[in-house]
Amino acid sequence: SQVLPSSTGVIGWRLPVEPIINALPSLVESLQDTSILPAASGIMTTGIQPIFSACHVVTYDCPFLHVKHLSVPRELLRQLLAEVVEQTYNSMSVDTDESTSDTLAIVSSDQIPFDVDDTDAFRAALYDVCAGLCEDIVRNGEGAHHVMRVVVTGAADEVQAKGVGKSIVNSPLLKCAVAGNDPNVGRLVMAVCSQC
Repeated sequence: SQVLPSSTGVIGWRLPVEPIINALPSLVESLQDTSILPAASGIMTTGIQPIFSACHVVTYDCPFLHVKHLSVPRELLRQLLAEVVEQTYNSMSVDTDESTSDTLAIVSSDQIPFDVDDTDAFRAALYDVCAGLCEDIVRNGEGAHHVMRVVVTGAADEVQAKGVGKSIVNSPLLKCAVAGNDPNVGRLVMAVCSQC
């Protein structure tokens, strides 16, 4: 009964709404619950392969057998997603550009009651899914041949650590060194020191 439109394409060009609206009935008829692959393939642009994830979490006295059906309160879901996004999606870098069509959505069908005592387990599961998807996005990036995982230690606080990490992963000079298999640590030092 509800549709969340999302698109990609040339920035600044008007989205052709009519073909989308006309395609909705046949898309609804083709819905199935056996595979997410058609949906993941349908939204691909320049990536190498479709990216998707599923999560089934079972902890003591907390069976999250169908996480997508949990009835997580809206404000809690927004809060948890914001926290997890800051640690995952907002901490990755492919080309340093943010697209006008970059979208992250989380929905719940409200079919299974959610116990707020299970919030930590749900947050951990949400983090695992988002972190895994972020790694897949980076590995699947157009022309990607190298992947770096940057862990910053010894920073004064989380803000400083994130600033140093982003400086490292966004540095064109460091990316060139990595792409060229050039162990030029000076470029790493430059990226770190630009945040000091």
